[in-house]
Amino acid sequence: MSFFALFLGLAGFCVVMWDFCQRLPPEQVPKLRRWFKIWMFKGLLTPFLLWLVFNAAAWDWLPPLMPEVEVAKMTGDWPHTMRQVATLGLFVTGTYWAAVTVLWLLLVLWRQAADPRQFRHCVLIWSAMLGPLDVLITWSFGWRFAGLGATFWLLPILQQILALQPERKMVPIYSRAIAAIHFDKYAEAEKAVIDELQSCEDDFEGWLLLAELYANHFHDLPGAQKLIRETCELPATTPSQLAVACHRLADWQLKLAQDPVAARAALEEICRRHPRSHLDHMARLRINQLPATREEWLARQGVKTIRMPLLPGSARDFSAGAPAGLSRPEAFARSQHCVEQLTSNPDDIPAREELARLWAEALDQVDMGVGQLELLLAMRGAPPAKAAEWLGLMASWHLRFPQNLSAAREVLERLIRHHPQSPHAFAAQRRLNLMDLETKMRQAAETRPERHH
Repeated sequence: MSFFALFLGLAGFCVVMWDFCQRLPPEQVPKLRRWFKIWMFKGLLTPFLLWLVFNAAAWDWLPPLMPEVEVAKMTGDWPHTMRQVATLGLFVTGTYWAAVTVLWLLLVLWRQAADPRQFRHCVLIWSAMLGPLDVLITWSFGWRFAGLGATFWLLPILQQILALQPERKMVPIYSRAIAAIHFDKYAEAEKAVIDELQSCEDDFEGWLLLAELYANHFHDLPGAQKLIRETCELPATTPSQLAVACHRLADWQLKLAQDPVAARAALEEICRRHPRSHLDHMARLRINQLPATREEWLARQGVKTIRMPLLPGSARDFSAGAPAGLSRPEAFARSQHCVEQLTSNPDDIPAREELARLWAEALDQVDMGVGQLELLLAMRGAPPAKAAEWLGLMASWHLRFPQNLSAAREVLERLIRHHPQSPHAFAAQRRLNLMDLETKMRQAAETRPERHH
């Protein structure tokens, strides 16, 4: 038997085993690759090297396992005999290693078999046909050929078991496309998505990602709409996926085309395909929130200015709320007019608020202005937003005078306590933090020893 031919045979068997390993479940392949590489060295190379060591007759205290080697050493034919011993050792260890490898793979498949009954029947049938061959080879040629016979017996069983495994659908991976999008390489991302879709043509995530590329990055809304329509027609698309696609198309129609009519049509597709379902209900809720025309949508999207409260205690607080352009006599006359209005209607909120501002900001009667605001706060049904505004106004008036800082703090804490989520409460908290910082700095300055020059 040629050593080189035997080596090629083992190499071919390793290739066959490697191919079988690739056909196992994908989640097991990385671990199995590492195991197979290690097993080639531990299960094949190590026993072969030990075989050579124990048959080399290199030491007098370690006699060879095969007597022929000892005789060849005495007759001077040791090199030729060792080549035969090495060939025999490679054949024995290689065939036994192959049989054990196939047996181990069969055990792996048996543990994860979806139908153990079918697996058992396949093993029994093929064993009935090939088992006698293994027995015949071993009986005819001895234990040295037992590994070869076992390999001839088990290898066809392994191939048949793998053929019976259900075909596992490849899951597309779009990480390369997403990475290309992050680096603004949209053409490369498109190619990566299409490459993945070629292996799984009905993958919803891939078609949705491609449509998003067309809509948001290529600004091809008609192309994205066409892809969404085709995706919804795929047999594998579930109702939930259809709803996601239609809602996404509605988002693009509103964001890119400013077209609520087209967005409504996309959402009505859900209602048409799945009436009286929760998907229908959610779509109709969104449809009811859409305006009827593009002009109404654009009006809604107009920039809205939200006036945030000024920091209580700043100079701008007083000028912003004080009646502009009024002299003191004019402010007094205006205050008398407000008093007359309140005499006839004590619940006139605008008149009382104006009177409070006039007294506190134009006539320097802060206590009287605060009193009017307290009356407003005591009224039933006062809007929470207005109540927060009035408390902020009271605090800003107290902060005008150093002797009223404690009163200002009480009002600010009251504002935060009663209206914690209002913008005025956030401004009040900032002002309290500033007051605490000013107090600490003042105390530090008072306790700092004077420097003597």
